Amino acid sequence: MVKSDKRQTFNEIARFITCGGDWEVETIIPAHGDVVRGKKVCREVLEKHFNVQCSLPSVDAHFTSPSVLAWLKKMTLSYKLERGEDFLEVISREAGISVNKGDENDLMQLATLCASSPLAIASHDFLRADEAIYIYGNQAFLDGFGYKWDEFVELPSSKCVETDTEVEERQKLLDNIKDAAMSKTQSNEVDRYDNLVRVRKDGKKILLKGVHLWNVWDISENLDDARAKVESGAIKPIGQAVWISNVEYLD
Repeated sequence: MVKSDKRQTFNEIARFITCGGDWEVETIIPAHGDVVRGKKVCREVLEKHFNVQCSLPSVDAHFTSPSVLAWLKKMTLSYKLERGEDFLEVISREAGISVNKGDENDLMQLATLCASSPLAIASHDFLRADEAIYIYGNQAFLDGFGYKWDEFVELPSSKCVETDTEVEERQKLLDNIKDAAMSKTQSNEVDRYDNLVRVRKDGKKILLKGVHLWNVWDISENLDDARAKVESGAIKPIGQAVWISNVEYLD
């Protein structure tokens, strides 16, 4: 029997065993099925069954640049503020990946997992121009919308829709997220939208399902202080971010 106050779930135990823990497991006796014997076999079975990923995947350098790390930190603090959840835990759970929480390289782990996640993740900022400009898009988002990194991070985010009517509808949606921020920071309400039609660079239409939007704030890790500033109107969002469960091609 395995029991530990610090590793309370089987996923955490599996990660501890397979990713450099102090234990060497030679035999696993499951509740159902055959006994597993041998250190290497035990490790392989745990990795496969619990989808444990010990090493971070390799990603392009721009996904882990200092400026991107700084923005991702703002994104994840803002997600915690508005949603009450850890963004790293959310994307790992949604993608079915086990991660090591509490590591000193949490931010690098977040950046790498965001970049390689099957979930489409993006963000625009309000700081560089009069209109929102994309500042981040992971590989799934770039592939879905048909852009390269260098052109994407200079692109007005309104370019993801085509007609004037669609531009207005999209802006109303984003404004609603911004306006609702003061009342949502103390609740677990989730702004999720389905069946949003957007346009790729090549003009083809795509359908977004499971669209989760939130504001990005320039805040510190003191979320109580940040919440007070948001609710009093002392600070305004510096951007917005999104993660999307599924992108479907319509054309």
